[in-house]
Amino acid sequence: MSYRKKYFAKILSAYLTVFLLFSLLFILFFHTPLFLDQKVLFYRGILLLLPTTFAILIFSFFLNKQFLKVSFETLLAAFIISFSFNLSFFIIFPVTFDRSVTTYLLSILRNKPATKNCQGLTDKTLEQYFISEYVIGKQAIQRRIVEQSIINMVEKKNNCVQLTTKGRNFLKLLEIIKKVYSIE
Repeated sequence: MSYRKKYFAKILSAYLTVFLLFSLLFILFFHTPLFLDQKVLFYRGILLLLPTTFAILIFSFFLNKQFLKVSFETLLAAFIISFSFNLSFFIIFPVTFDRSVTTYLLSILRNKPATKNCQGLTDKTLEQYFISEYVIGKQAIQRRIVEQSIINMVEKKNNCVQLTTKGRNFLKLLEIIKKVYSIE
């Protein structure tokens, strides 16, 4: 094998090793009681990135000295890519699934029996399941009120839920983002 191929294989193995270790540790932390008191999934994930980052940084430098033996820049790039991928994947999938009406509706279509007239469910039946199981049964509104209270987007006063200044500012930011991406 030529020097270039060996060097490329060495760099690739460093990237893969750091990525696999980072991903496995990050996922493993979700199965521990660490930050379990944080009820907002997004924030728990961000908090779990901290010990993952710290542990993998230390372990990567040790691993690099003993086995990988790549440049500091290569190791740092592998770490940054691993961090970025795990953060992006976490936000796109688990956080979105936790909040997605679409995911819920698809699950209902999969889990509920079809009738002889309809191989799925009617619009009205889907709507009824959504309201009774998701909104009422899973306390979707109450969960969001608690969640948004924790992050200070809303506050409850005299049994009245209202926007905070932070909530208003967040909505202004969303309007700007919508305009930039031409979203209605």
